[in-house]
Amino acid sequence: MKIALAIHNHQPVGNFEEIFEDAYQRAYWPFLQIFARHQRLKLNLHNSGPVWEFVARSHPEYMELVARLVGEGRLELLTGAYYEPILAAISEEDGVGQIGKLTSFLKTSFGCESRGLWLAERVWEPHLPRALARAGVKYCLVDGEGLRAAGKRDEELTGYFVTEHLGSPVAVVPINRSLRWAIPFEPVANVMRLLGQHHSKNPDGLVLFADDGEKFGLWPTTQETVYQKGWLEDIFTALDRFSTLVEPVTLGRALETTRPSGRVYLPTTAYSELMGWALPPRANRKLDRLVNKLRFEGLWDRYEGFVHGTL
Repeated sequence: MKIALAIHNHQPVGNFEEIFEDAYQRAYWPFLQIFARHQRLKLNLHNSGPVWEFVARSHPEYMELVARLVGEGRLELLTGAYYEPILAAISEEDGVGQIGKLTSFLKTSFGCESRGLWLAERVWEPHLPRALARAGVKYCLVDGEGLRAAGKRDEELTGYFVTEHLGSPVAVVPINRSLRWAIPFEPVANVMRLLGQHHSKNPDGLVLFADDGEKFGLWPTTQETVYQKGWLEDIFTALDRFSTLVEPVTLGRALETTRPSGRVYLPTTAYSELMGWALPPRANRKLDRLVNKLRFEGLWDRYEGFVHGTL
């Protein structure tokens, strides 16, 4: 089985310099330093344009380490819309331009051709493949919620799928929900047990963990657990030790060597919490009651893909 790890770091345009610096010192830099020590591991990294601008002007050591890891083939840099807009909420021309701006920055700074895209807030619209293809994107990380809404079962959400719009194809890689919920909150042994379960179900599959880098040092209690108590060092050591069983890969390499799991057409979707928040308060409360009723009656696992909010 292959495992891909992806981290996303973002600060909004105009945020205070001290906020950037605090995030860098407590999360972005220590994470990358610890990762760099584990030679067998691979990582996909997405920084939004404002984060790249900050580290480029203030922290040359970060840029140097990224360049070294890219050169070693251990780090693949993801592109995205430069200022982290919701792509579905802006024009196609603006979206293509923002993706091109970040792709050009990565090419100039590190000499790499970024073909994977981090999708802001995981908000997907069926027309996006055309814009992504125009921008040179070959694959996109998506929330598994969209594939469930398209009729896929959890056990089918391995590897990647191909979608298209008006003949413009793009690969979509579903983010594994159980890993996203477990990392970095569950004990390392529990995370490795979870990976073992995935391996036993699909030993030739690909699972993707992808989430915000701020979870590793900025979220409440994570500075203590992730760094002071050594959670991150321990999980990387465990992945290192079992790398012959669960092979760390970059997504670009995985897609080059793995056949797609099928074709899929995703509806308008995002992660489930966001689609609930997008509802008016009264409707959101009704949705919560329905979800709780289905859970109580033991029907949630069967129907969850068809019960969600809106965008």
